[in-house]
Amino acid sequence: MEKIEYFDLHPDVIVGTSTKALGSCHLENNRLANHENLALTLHVAFDDLVAPIQKHTSIFAVVDSSDRGTNVTGNFGHLDGVDALISQDDLVLLSFHADCTPVMIYCADKKIIASIHSGWKGTVSEITSKVTAYLIEKFQVDPLNVYAYIGPSLGKGHLEVQDDVIDLVRKMSFDTGDYYRAKDELHYLLDNKGLNKAQLQRFGVPSGNIKVSDFDTFDHNDIFSSHRRNRDGSRNVTFIKFK
Repeated sequence: MEKIEYFDLHPDVIVGTSTKALGSCHLENNRLANHENLALTLHVAFDDLVAPIQKHTSIFAVVDSSDRGTNVTGNFGHLDGVDALISQDDLVLLSFHADCTPVMIYCADKKIIASIHSGWKGTVSEITSKVTAYLIEKFQVDPLNVYAYIGPSLGKGHLEVQDDVIDLVRKMSFDTGDYYRAKDELHYLLDNKGLNKAQLQRFGVPSGNIKVSDFDTFDHNDIFSSHRRNRDGSRNVTFIKFK
């Protein structure tokens, strides 16, 4: 097993997800565990990594060279409650997840990268929509030049939620009826990957520019950590960086 599962998004960027062979990448006391192994595997300096303290919010932050090494080699406790990062600098943007959905974005016209962590809480608060809207409005990004990768996460066959979550899904700003189905009177199966793809498409990102991983962290637990399988605190990390 390789330590990184790489994904072909665009010639300008490198995108991938760590596997169990690399070891867990999680924040412990606001410090990135196993950062040495991750950086050495990616052939980058420790300071190139930027690690947000994710709390299932819809908050994003624009980061630059002053944020180098945040929660890795310094700036401990910074980017607290941030679940998405945007940058034009030569950094490695990280998204930690077990079953939640990582979304990596590259804006080819403006040379901008972004990383998003979207569990169901981030999805119902439309974090991917908010980041995409910001990129278009603030940086004048053309959605036709946006490329996105939706990474390994819990698939729609295993993401079981109750009706209280579906009530929130129904209140999202677009028709979400195709992205969940009833399992019984109280339980539903939710397509979190599909909901994030739909958020991108709403802003004009072409379907052909959006790649969705076939990996389900529950089914492919031999490769990736899964909270619903293991409940051991281990995490995968999905990243995006310029070549």
